[in-house]
Amino acid sequence: MRHIDELTLMMYVDSELSDEERIAVQQHLPFCSQCQEALRRLEADQTLFAMTFAESDSENLPIRLDRLTEVQIDAIASLHRQNRQQRAFRHARWLAAGVGMFLLYFYMLQNQVMEWLAATWSAWQSDLFWISAFWLRDNAGSFLLSPETNSSEIAFLFAMLLAALVLLNTRNRPAQWSRMEGREKK
Repeated sequence: MRHIDELTLMMYVDSELSDEERIAVQQHLPFCSQCQEALRRLEADQTLFAMTFAESDSENLPIRLDRLTEVQIDAIASLHRQNRQQRAFRHARWLAAGVGMFLLYFYMLQNQVMEWLAATWSAWQSDLFWISAFWLRDNAGSFLLSPETNSSEIAFLFAMLLAALVLLNTRNRPAQWSRMEGREKK
């Protein structure tokens, strides 16, 4: 009769065998003293490991470093904190500069942007109307009724339509530079 290999016995101890393998091991063990001894050793090792790790987990041994090492660790941590803060401030300054430049560009050239949008809209208005009508006729029914359509696609479509409406609305009403300018024109 063949003996059970050590890996199979370890898996038996850890309850990792399939039902057929477990039954085969249980049927073999009563008749083989060598396999019984190997099983006892594995169970004893498992118990020893469990007790060792349970004891080490419950004890919190304080680790005491010498003063120089603690000072060095604190200095390194302080340098890392300073570097992170400097990097964050640098990124914030670049972001603020970028936003400021964008706003300055937008407000200074708002009339030119609006003129360009008006010209573009008047050139493409009829084409966009017919293109969107044909696209809706061909695709919208299958797009909205298909079971694969998820809510993010519908939300994206709605956001695009909303953006188009906002763009059309801003084209018709130029923004006022200030409240005082608006009052002077009345």
